[in-house]
Amino acid sequence: MKLGARDVRSLLEQSQPPFLAYLLHGPDRGLARERSRQIGLKFTDTLDDPFAVEYISGSQAKSDTACLADALSALPAFGGQRLVIASGTGGELLAAVKNAADYLHESAKLIILAEDVNTRHALVKFCDAEKQIASIACYPDEDRDIASLARDIFSRDQVQINADALQLLISKLGSDRASSRSEIEKLALMAGPSGHLTEIDIDMAVGDSAAQAIDQLVLSMADGDLQPLQMHFARARREDIQPIAILRQAQTHYKSLSSAKTVMESGQNLQSALSSLRPPPHFKVKPRLTSQLQRLSLAYIVDSLDRLIHIEKDIKSGGKLDGFTLLGQTMLGICLRSRAQK
Repeated sequence: MKLGARDVRSLLEQSQPPFLAYLLHGPDRGLARERSRQIGLKFTDTLDDPFAVEYISGSQAKSDTACLADALSALPAFGGQRLVIASGTGGELLAAVKNAADYLHESAKLIILAEDVNTRHALVKFCDAEKQIASIACYPDEDRDIASLARDIFSRDQVQINADALQLLISKLGSDRASSRSEIEKLALMAGPSGHLTEIDIDMAVGDSAAQAIDQLVLSMADGDLQPLQMHFARARREDIQPIAILRQAQTHYKSLSSAKTVMESGQNLQSALSSLRPPPHFKVKPRLTSQLQRLSLAYIVDSLDRLIHIEKDIKSGGKLDGFTLLGQTMLGICLRSRAQK
């Protein structure tokens, strides 16, 4: 059964979720692993218990399509529930999962981590149609997801963070859940119990190379500089930065441009427009943001933002072209249009 975002949140809040099997799939592998762990710990005290938990790889499932069914049918050595966790590619797991569907029962739970599938893959379609299987898509975090994660982690030690510092943190984090959790927990440790985090703390502590690569890529696109755009885009591919993370940063940048340009068109000067932005632009970015506001029209900025939002939907829908190809085409088009306005 395909679960929406609200259904997933509700499921994770339950002490004993009702499904017999759970498929975790999608581009955010960190989030998929985190959710698989959250679900698994609802059925066992530890995921390291070899008597209650069995791990099956994709290669095992491919070579022996009955292995999942056999694992579900085996009795735990000391009673209680049995948990089977299978991970691999969709092609490796498909036949074994189909066989296992007839062997699902209340005393055993199955978690499936599929690495390379989209919503049109046969494995996802099969699990979507099975009432006993929860099919959960794991997409990169949106801003509100990161904010919620940060508040949850900071609240454990009563760490305080103001709205501007939280917004700066969100802008610096990528869309991978595991990476975001690691950075936020590092900040909580740095602040200490009942500590306080400022924008300066965030700026100093969270400045990874991936975030810098995304910043330079987005700025080059808005500047209309083709050669730097190509260089930073190639770097993003080498560092395996997710297209959605780049799109989110690009959308944030063009939202800032749109907001500031609207202030300027209301009759206020450029400095007032820049001062109105929250969080305030970084001093290193401010000169380039100033240049962009001076030469780009509001119509161009809004149209570019619309394109960036539209292409995110296309990437999530899993079309024929991969995410990086769609992203590259879009960023090239926006860059060339920006270049033409110089």
